[in-house]
Amino acid sequence: GPRVLAWTYILAQLVFAWGILLTDLRRRYPNLRLWPLPPSVLELRDAGLAMRWYALTYAAPTMWLQAPVLLLSALGLGGPVVVTFVLHRTLVNFGRNIVVMLSTSAGVELAPHVHSGNTAMIERGMTCLGRSVAAIGGVMAAGLLTFGASIIELWTGKSDLFDMGTLFWLVVPAIVVAPAIPLVYLAHLADIPKQQAIGQVTQTVIAIALAAPLASGFGAAGVAFAMAAGEVVSIGLVLPILLTRRLGITYWRHAIQCVLIALAALVWSGAVGRVVGFATGTQGWARLVVCLAIWGAVTLLPIASVLMPASQHKRLWDAARGFWVRRKRMA
Repeated sequence: GPRVLAWTYILAQLVFAWGILLTDLRRRYPNLRLWPLPPSVLELRDAGLAMRWYALTYAAPTMWLQAPVLLLSALGLGGPVVVTFVLHRTLVNFGRNIVVMLSTSAGVELAPHVHSGNTAMIERGMTCLGRSVAAIGGVMAAGLLTFGASIIELWTGKSDLFDMGTLFWLVVPAIVVAPAIPLVYLAHLADIPKQQAIGQVTQTVIAIALAAPLASGFGAAGVAFAMAAGEVVSIGLVLPILLTRRLGITYWRHAIQCVLIALAALVWSGAVGRVVGFATGTQGWARLVVCLAIWGAVTLLPIASVLMPASQHKRLWDAARGFWVRRKRMA
């Protein structure tokens, strides 16, 4: 039951997030002492000034995550409406986790350039990552819109819980705000909490303000639209304006290019998904898995080839040619 699942989560965190990490650190760095040091007065002062902003960066997303469900229940729209909204949001967030992981790794790499003031390297990193993130966002959106109904029906055993309107509005930010997602994690990892907090609070306020009137008339789809509007305005507009001023980097031309890449990836992968889905069918997990595998291979390889820099193309071609030369010599 739920208790077993909860304990599984706890044990997984203890074993994999702490146990393996600490064991590996001790093996690699035997002289490393993991012990907290008492902060100085200046460090406490700096932490106190930033703490209010960091508190908002953690509180606002929690409110943004939980408020829609509480609002739907408070309006008497519980049951199927709440389940529909939670299922669709869980599915979309699962797909968007790939973008989050890429953005987090990029934030780790680019954060030192923020402190050194190397704006050229920040812009270069954001450009390289932004195009990939946009393409992945477009592919993910197409996959959800094309196969979402089959996934939810197989997942829940019910076909009446799928709602295209809810799914559509939850997917829209994956395309529109794709260029800005790396900025969010760069701000977090480069110790720029003020701009991040303002953006996330704006997102929460807009979403909750719109969700209340829209939920009563449109149910889960109305709440999904409110969430999309909050994210597009705050993360897509407010946060980039604040961060580009703070970092001194150019952004908007790059953002427009990324949105166009995301739309192109959406159209291409959506068309491929329709053809593959029609050819293989999606009835049952076996067919769906085969369909998704074929769709992913046909969709992603051309996109990766187009987005890959010329130097990477040459490197891969040289590696492939060297492989075949070695095979012939061995034969």
